[in-house]
This record gives sequence, structure tokens and C-alpha cells, in this order.
Amino acid sequence: MKTTEKWPVSKNRQASARIQNKVARAEQEDALDQTLIADLSNEQIHQMTHEELARVIRAAKLDFLDLDGRLRVNHFERNTLERLAYLARFCCQNQMSRTF
Repeated sequence: MKTTEKWPVSKNRQASARIQNKVARAEQEDALDQTLIADLSNEQIHQMTHEELARVIRAAKLDFLDLDGRLRVNHFERNTLERLAYLARFCCQNQMSRTF
């Protein structure tokens, strides 16, 4: 009986750990706010790594693009990621100008 009681507990721990990881990733993405993205220079975007570019694009929340599959962005080539990062910066600048 004890072995069957322990199994769901470990399953619950695994599920809890997965949820915590998702929350941590979401918090990291939200750490890049609109102001930071809007203030990026061309040189900064050009010097970013592949992962940093993907993170900027996801954090900008470009709703008009079909980037719902978050992992999909990671498979884009560098040139496309840079162009999307410039687009993300432009959109964030527009959103910032509307709010002020």
C-alpha cells in the first residue's frame, strides 16, 4: 500500500516542478519590457546571440505574427531573427509613443 501512495506524490512533484519551470521562463521573458526593447540600438541587435534575438522577439509579443509556437522562433535563421528584432523594436517604440 505504501508504494502506491508514494507514486502519485512523485508524479505531483514532477508536475509541480514543470509548472515552476514554465513560470520561471515566463518571468524571464517578461523581464524584457517594452522600454528596453524600444531602446535597443542597431548595433546591439546586430551583436545579439541567436537566443537573445529569439527572446526579444517573444518578449515583444508581436500578436500579428503567427509566433504562437514559441519554439518555432528558435528555428529561424539569423537574418530573419534580426529583421524580426528590428520589427519588435519598432512596434515597442510605437506602443511607447502612444502611451505617453
